[in-house]
Amino acid sequence: ETASNSMMGGIGISNSNGIYSNQMNPALLARNRYTVLEAGLNAELKNMQDYRQRQQILGGNYQSFNLTLPMSSRWTMSVGIRPHSNVNYETKSYRRLNVLGVDSLIYGYKGTGGVSKLSMSHGVRLGKEIYIGLESAYLFGTVSREVSTQNLSDGQYYKIQLENATRYSDFTFKAGLAYRHLIKNDIFLNVGATFDLSKQIGATNLRRFATLDLTGLNVINADTLEKETKFDQKVPVSQRFGISMERAARWMVGVDYSSTSWTSIENNLGRSAKLPRTSTIAFGAEYTPDFESISSFFKRTTYRVGYSYATTPYDFAGNGRFAKDQFVSGGFAFPLRNFLNYINV
Repeated sequence: ETASNSMMGGIGISNSNGIYSNQMNPALLARNRYTVLEAGLNAELKNMQDYRQRQQILGGNYQSFNLTLPMSSRWTMSVGIRPHSNVNYETKSYRRLNVLGVDSLIYGYKGTGGVSKLSMSHGVRLGKEIYIGLESAYLFGTVSREVSTQNLSDGQYYKIQLENATRYSDFTFKAGLAYRHLIKNDIFLNVGATFDLSKQIGATNLRRFATLDLTGLNVINADTLEKETKFDQKVPVSQRFGISMERAARWMVGVDYSSTSWTSIENNLGRSAKLPRTSTIAFGAEYTPDFESISSFFKRTTYRVGYSYATTPYDFAGNGRFAKDQFVSGGFAFPLRNFLNYINV
Protein backbone atom coordinates (compact mmCIF):
# COMPACT_ATOMS: atom_id res chain seq x y z
CA GLU A 1 0.00 0.00 0.00
CA THR A 2 1.10 3.58 -0.64
CA ALA A 3 1.13 6.51 1.80
CA SER A 4 -2.37 7.63 0.77
CA ASN A 5 -3.74 4.15 1.63
CA SER A 6 -1.89 4.00 4.96
CA MET A 7 -3.44 7.31 6.07
CA MET A 8 -6.93 5.85 5.61
CA GLY A 9 -6.53 2.67 7.65
CA GLY A 10 -5.08 0.77 4.70
CA ILE A 11 -8.18 0.83 2.48
CA GLY A 12 -7.75 0.80 -1.30
CA ILE A 13 -9.61 -2.16 -2.80
CA SER A 14 -12.42 -0.05 -4.25
CA ASN A 15 -11.24 3.58 -4.04
CA SER A 16 -8.84 5.32 -6.39
CA ASN A 17 -8.44 8.49 -8.46
CA GLY A 18 -6.37 9.77 -11.33
CA ILE A 19 -3.69 11.41 -9.18
CA TYR A 20 -2.43 8.51 -7.05
CA SER A 21 -1.67 5.04 -8.41
CA ASN A 22 -3.50 2.19 -6.68
CA GLN A 23 -1.07 -0.62 -5.76
CA MET A 24 -3.63 -2.63 -3.78
CA ASN A 25 -6.07 -3.43 -6.60
CA PRO A 26 -4.39 -3.63 -10.03
CA ALA A 27 -7.75 -3.23 -11.79
CA LEU A 28 -8.03 0.38 -10.58
CA LEU A 29 -4.82 1.41 -12.37
CA ALA A 30 -6.99 1.93 -15.43
CA ARG A 31 -8.41 5.06 -13.76
CA ASN A 32 -4.99 6.74 -14.01
CA ARG A 33 -4.82 8.92 -17.12
CA TYR A 34 -1.54 10.67 -16.18
CA THR A 35 2.00 9.38 -15.71
CA VAL A 36 2.57 9.04 -11.95
CA LEU A 37 5.88 8.68 -10.10
CA GLU A 38 5.58 7.88 -6.38
CA ALA A 39 8.25 7.32 -3.74
CA GLY A 40 7.64 6.78 -0.04
CA LEU A 41 9.41 6.26 3.27
CA ASN A 42 7.91 4.60 6.33
CA ALA A 43 8.73 4.95 10.03
CA GLU A 44 6.86 3.26 12.85
CA LEU A 45 6.86 3.09 16.64
CA LYS A 46 5.23 -0.03 18.10
CA ASN A 47 4.39 -1.05 21.66
CA MET A 48 4.05 -4.80 22.30
CA GLN A 49 2.73 -5.99 25.64
CA ASP A 50 1.51 -9.17 27.30
CA TYR A 51 0.60 -9.92 30.89
CA ARG A 52 4.26 -9.98 32.02
CA GLN A 53 6.32 -7.62 29.90
CA ARG A 54 6.27 -4.71 27.49
CA GLN A 55 8.54 -3.80 24.59
CA GLN A 56 8.81 -0.69 22.41
CA ILE A 57 10.16 -0.93 18.86
CA LEU A 58 11.19 1.90 16.53
CA GLY A 59 11.91 1.09 12.90
CA GLY A 60 11.57 2.24 9.33
CA ASN A 61 12.10 1.36 5.70
CA TYR A 62 11.36 2.62 2.22
CA GLN A 63 7.65 2.13 1.59
CA SER A 64 7.40 2.04 -2.19
CA PHE A 65 8.74 3.30 -5.48
CA ASN A 66 6.24 3.14 -8.36
CA LEU A 67 6.00 4.40 -11.92
CA THR A 68 2.54 4.34 -13.52
CA LEU A 69 2.19 4.75 -17.27
CA PRO A 70 -1.07 5.05 -19.26
CA MET A 71 -0.58 2.89 -22.35
CA SER A 72 -3.91 3.71 -24.01
CA SER A 73 -7.30 5.17 -23.12
CA ARG A 74 -8.29 1.82 -21.52
CA TRP A 75 -4.99 0.30 -20.37
CA THR A 76 -2.54 1.47 -17.69
CA MET A 77 0.66 -0.25 -16.57
CA SER A 78 2.63 0.18 -13.35
CA VAL A 79 6.09 -1.03 -12.31
CA GLY A 80 7.52 -0.69 -8.83
CA ILE A 81 9.45 -2.11 -5.91
CA ARG A 82 8.45 -2.20 -2.25
CA PRO A 83 9.05 -4.27 0.91
CA HIS A 84 6.92 -7.40 1.12
CA SER A 85 8.00 -8.42 4.63
CA ASN A 86 10.63 -7.38 7.13
CA VAL A 87 12.38 -9.12 10.04
CA ASN A 88 14.25 -7.05 12.62
CA TYR A 89 14.40 -8.14 16.27
CA GLU A 90 16.93 -8.91 18.99
CA THR A 91 16.18 -10.12 22.51
CA LYS A 92 18.21 -11.56 25.38
CA SER A 93 17.25 -13.58 28.44
CA TYR A 94 19.18 -14.68 31.51
CA ARG A 95 18.91 -17.91 33.49
CA ARG A 96 20.47 -18.59 36.89
CA LEU A 97 22.17 -21.93 37.40
CA ASN A 98 22.24 -21.74 41.19
CA VAL A 99 20.46 -19.98 44.03
CA LEU A 100 23.13 -17.32 44.51
CA GLY A 101 22.98 -16.37 40.84
CA VAL A 102 26.77 -16.41 40.40
CA ASP A 103 26.55 -18.90 37.56
CA SER A 104 24.17 -18.01 34.76
CA LEU A 105 23.40 -18.41 31.07
CA ILE A 106 22.70 -15.72 28.50
CA TYR A 107 20.35 -16.66 25.66
CA GLY A 108 20.22 -14.45 22.57
CA TYR A 109 17.64 -14.39 19.77
CA LYS A 110 18.16 -12.27 16.67
CA GLY A 111 16.47 -11.94 13.29
CA THR A 112 17.35 -9.71 10.35
CA GLY A 113 16.54 -9.35 6.67
CA GLY A 114 13.38 -9.28 4.63
CA VAL A 115 11.71 -9.94 1.31
CA SER A 116 11.19 -7.31 -1.39
CA LYS A 117 8.59 -7.28 -4.16
CA LEU A 118 9.38 -6.18 -7.71
CA SER A 119 6.04 -5.92 -9.49
CA MET A 120 4.48 -5.19 -12.85
CA SER A 121 0.73 -4.54 -12.85
CA HIS A 122 -1.81 -3.98 -15.59
CA GLY A 123 -5.28 -2.47 -15.31
CA VAL A 124 -7.80 -2.53 -18.16
CA ARG A 125 -11.18 -0.81 -18.45
CA LEU A 126 -13.92 -2.95 -20.00
CA GLY A 127 -17.00 -1.09 -21.18
CA LYS A 128 -17.67 2.16 -19.35
CA GLU A 129 -16.92 1.51 -15.66
CA ILE A 130 -15.85 -2.16 -15.33
CA TYR A 131 -12.18 -2.82 -14.57
CA ILE A 132 -9.96 -5.91 -14.41
CA GLY A 133 -6.30 -6.20 -13.50
CA LEU A 134 -3.38 -8.51 -12.84
CA GLU A 135 -0.26 -8.04 -10.72
CA SER A 136 2.81 -10.14 -11.55
CA ALA A 137 5.51 -9.89 -8.88
CA TYR A 138 8.97 -11.28 -8.23
CA LEU A 139 9.76 -11.84 -4.55
CA PHE A 140 13.40 -11.93 -3.45
CA GLY A 141 15.37 -11.58 -0.25
CA THR A 142 17.06 -13.35 2.64
CA VAL A 143 15.94 -13.76 6.25
CA SER A 144 18.53 -14.75 8.89
CA ARG A 145 17.69 -16.04 12.35
CA GLU A 146 20.22 -16.72 15.10
CA VAL A 147 20.01 -18.38 18.52
CA SER A 148 23.06 -18.02 20.77
CA THR A 149 24.09 -19.01 24.29
CA GLN A 150 26.94 -18.12 26.62
CA ASN A 151 27.77 -19.78 29.94
CA LEU A 152 29.13 -17.15 32.36
CA SER A 153 30.02 -19.70 35.02
CA ASP A 154 33.30 -20.83 33.44
CA GLY A 155 34.57 -17.47 32.23
CA GLN A 156 33.79 -18.12 28.57
CA TYR A 157 34.95 -15.39 26.22
CA TYR A 158 33.00 -16.78 23.31
CA LYS A 159 29.45 -17.72 22.47
CA ILE A 160 27.88 -20.65 20.67
CA GLN A 161 25.40 -19.80 17.93
CA LEU A 162 22.97 -21.66 15.69
CA GLU A 163 22.39 -19.78 12.42
CA ASN A 164 19.58 -20.27 9.94
CA ALA A 165 19.47 -18.35 6.62
CA THR A 166 16.53 -18.67 4.22
CA ARG A 167 16.70 -17.14 0.74
CA TYR A 168 13.43 -16.55 -1.11
CA SER A 169 13.09 -16.21 -4.89
CA ASP A 170 9.89 -16.78 -6.89
CA PHE A 171 7.00 -15.23 -8.82
CA THR A 172 3.52 -14.52 -7.43
CA PHE A 173 0.28 -13.28 -8.98
CA LYS A 174 -2.78 -11.33 -7.84
CA ALA A 175 -6.02 -10.64 -9.74
CA GLY A 176 -8.32 -7.65 -9.27
CA LEU A 177 -11.84 -6.57 -10.21
CA ALA A 178 -13.64 -3.23 -9.79
CA TYR A 179 -16.89 -1.52 -10.75
CA ARG A 180 -17.90 2.14 -10.54
CA HIS A 181 -21.53 3.30 -10.67
CA LEU A 182 -22.73 6.90 -11.02
CA ILE A 183 -25.50 7.62 -8.52
CA LYS A 184 -26.09 11.33 -9.18
CA ASN A 185 -24.30 14.70 -9.40
CA ASP A 186 -20.73 13.35 -9.57
CA ILE A 187 -21.36 10.93 -6.69
CA PHE A 188 -20.13 7.40 -7.38
CA LEU A 189 -20.51 4.03 -5.69
CA ASN A 190 -17.38 1.87 -6.03
CA VAL A 191 -16.89 -1.84 -5.35
CA GLY A 192 -13.74 -3.93 -5.76
CA ALA A 193 -12.10 -7.25 -4.95
CA THR A 194 -8.65 -8.86 -5.18
CA PHE A 195 -7.59 -12.50 -5.01
CA ASP A 196 -4.14 -13.94 -4.31
CA LEU A 197 -3.35 -16.64 -6.88
CA SER A 198 -0.08 -18.02 -5.45
CA LYS A 199 0.00 -20.41 -2.48
CA GLN A 200 3.75 -21.00 -2.22
CA ILE A 201 7.13 -19.55 -3.16
CA GLY A 202 10.48 -21.22 -3.79
CA ALA A 203 13.22 -20.92 -1.18
CA THR A 204 16.58 -22.35 -0.11
CA ASN A 205 17.74 -22.91 3.45
CA LEU A 206 21.24 -22.97 4.98
CA ARG A 207 21.99 -23.95 8.60
CA ARG A 208 25.28 -23.87 10.45
CA PHE A 209 26.68 -24.16 13.97
CA ALA A 210 29.30 -21.55 14.87
CA THR A 211 31.53 -20.48 17.73
CA LEU A 212 32.21 -16.72 17.82
CA ASP A 213 34.00 -14.24 20.05
CA LEU A 214 31.88 -11.97 22.27
CA THR A 215 31.67 -9.27 19.62
CA GLY A 216 29.99 -11.70 17.22
CA LEU A 217 32.23 -10.44 14.40
CA ASN A 218 34.97 -13.09 14.43
CA VAL A 219 34.19 -16.76 13.82
CA ILE A 220 36.39 -19.12 15.84
CA ASN A 221 34.95 -22.31 14.40
CA ALA A 222 31.96 -23.22 12.21
CA ASP A 223 30.30 -26.37 10.95
CA THR A 224 27.57 -26.53 8.28
CA LEU A 225 24.62 -28.59 9.52
CA GLU A 226 22.54 -28.32 6.35
CA LYS A 227 23.74 -27.19 2.94
CA GLU A 228 21.52 -25.04 0.73
CA THR A 229 18.35 -27.10 0.47
CA LYS A 230 15.55 -26.11 -1.86
CA PHE A 231 11.95 -26.22 -0.65
CA ASP A 232 8.57 -24.62 -1.27
CA GLN A 233 7.46 -22.18 1.42
CA LYS A 234 3.70 -22.06 1.95
CA VAL A 235 2.34 -18.51 2.08
CA PRO A 236 -0.99 -17.19 3.38
CA VAL A 237 -3.64 -16.53 0.73
CA SER A 238 -5.97 -13.52 1.01
CA GLN A 239 -9.24 -12.39 -0.52
CA ARG A 240 -10.04 -8.70 -0.13
CA PHE A 241 -13.27 -6.80 -0.74
CA GLY A 242 -14.06 -3.10 -0.64
CA ILE A 243 -16.91 -0.67 -1.07
CA SER A 244 -16.75 3.12 -1.10
CA MET A 245 -18.68 6.22 -2.06
CA GLU A 246 -17.10 9.35 -3.45
CA ARG A 247 -17.74 12.71 -4.95
CA ALA A 248 -15.10 13.25 -7.60
CA ALA A 249 -12.22 15.47 -6.41
CA ARG A 250 -14.06 16.32 -3.16
CA TRP A 251 -14.64 13.51 -0.65
CA MET A 252 -14.60 9.73 -0.23
CA VAL A 253 -15.60 7.26 2.50
CA GLY A 254 -14.97 3.54 2.29
CA VAL A 255 -14.58 0.22 4.05
CA ASP A 256 -12.40 -2.80 3.20
CA TYR A 257 -12.62 -6.36 4.47
CA SER A 258 -10.02 -9.08 3.97
CA SER A 259 -9.86 -12.76 4.90
CA THR A 260 -6.54 -14.64 5.02
CA SER A 261 -6.06 -18.40 5.26
CA TRP A 262 -3.13 -19.55 7.42
CA THR A 263 -4.20 -23.20 7.65
CA SER A 264 -1.41 -24.48 5.38
CA ILE A 265 1.32 -22.49 7.20
CA GLU A 266 3.57 -24.29 9.69
CA ASN A 267 2.93 -23.28 13.30
CA ASN A 268 6.30 -21.84 14.37
CA LEU A 269 5.24 -21.69 18.02
CA GLY A 270 6.01 -25.41 18.36
CA ARG A 271 2.40 -26.56 18.52
CA SER A 272 0.57 -29.11 16.41
CA ALA A 273 -2.61 -27.01 16.11
CA LYS A 274 -3.21 -25.43 12.71
CA LEU A 275 -3.12 -21.69 12.38
CA PRO A 276 -6.55 -20.08 11.97
CA ARG A 277 -8.10 -17.91 9.28
CA THR A 278 -7.69 -14.22 10.10
CA SER A 279 -9.60 -11.14 9.03
CA THR A 280 -9.17 -7.38 8.80
CA ILE A 281 -11.76 -4.65 8.60
CA ALA A 282 -10.71 -1.09 7.85
CA PHE A 283 -12.51 2.24 7.49
CA GLY A 284 -11.18 5.34 5.78
CA ALA A 285 -12.15 8.76 4.50
CA GLU A 286 -10.62 11.73 2.71
CA TYR A 287 -11.77 15.29 2.10
CA THR A 288 -10.51 18.08 -0.19
CA PRO A 289 -12.25 21.44 0.41
CA ASP A 290 -11.56 22.85 -3.07
CA PHE A 291 -9.30 20.96 -5.46
CA GLU A 292 -9.11 23.90 -7.90
CA SER A 293 -8.62 26.70 -5.37
CA ILE A 294 -5.98 29.26 -6.34
CA SER A 295 -6.16 31.56 -3.34
CA SER A 296 -5.94 28.99 -0.50
CA PHE A 297 -3.23 26.38 0.02
CA PHE A 298 -5.25 24.59 2.74
CA LYS A 299 -8.34 24.30 0.52
CA ARG A 300 -6.27 22.32 -1.98
CA THR A 301 -4.88 20.11 0.80
CA THR A 302 -6.45 16.66 1.16
CA TYR A 303 -7.22 15.48 4.72
CA ARG A 304 -7.34 11.74 5.47
CA VAL A 305 -8.25 9.56 8.45
CA GLY A 306 -8.72 5.84 9.00
CA TYR A 307 -9.08 2.93 11.42
CA SER A 308 -8.14 -0.75 11.13
CA TYR A 309 -8.93 -3.79 13.28
CA ALA A 310 -7.39 -7.20 12.55
CA THR A 311 -7.23 -10.63 14.11
CA THR A 312 -3.85 -12.38 13.89
CA PRO A 313 -2.72 -16.04 13.92
CA TYR A 314 -0.55 -15.48 17.01
CA ASP A 315 -1.64 -17.36 20.14
CA PHE A 316 1.42 -17.07 22.35
CA ALA A 317 -0.21 -18.36 25.55
CA GLY A 318 -1.77 -21.37 23.83
CA ASN A 319 -5.22 -20.64 25.29
CA GLY A 320 -7.04 -19.84 22.03
CA ARG A 321 -6.93 -16.07 22.61
CA PHE A 322 -5.26 -14.71 19.47
CA ALA A 323 -3.56 -11.34 19.42
CA LYS A 324 -5.42 -8.39 17.94
CA ASP A 325 -3.89 -5.58 15.88
CA GLN A 326 -5.65 -2.25 15.63
CA PHE A 327 -4.62 1.31 14.83
CA VAL A 328 -5.92 4.78 14.02
CA SER A 329 -4.26 6.68 11.18
CA GLY A 330 -4.41 10.09 9.60
CA GLY A 331 -2.49 12.42 7.34
CA PHE A 332 -2.36 15.21 4.81
CA ALA A 333 -1.61 15.50 1.11
CA PHE A 334 0.02 18.91 0.71
CA PRO A 335 -0.03 20.32 -2.86
CA LEU A 336 3.14 21.69 -4.38
CA ARG A 337 3.36 24.48 -6.94
CA ASN A 338 1.96 22.19 -9.64
CA PHE A 339 -1.62 21.01 -8.94
CA LEU A 340 -0.75 17.36 -9.57
CA ASN A 341 2.32 17.18 -7.30
CA TYR A 342 1.82 16.30 -3.63
CA ILE A 343 3.75 15.47 -0.47
CA ASN A 344 1.90 12.97 1.76
CA VAL A 345 2.60 13.20 5.48
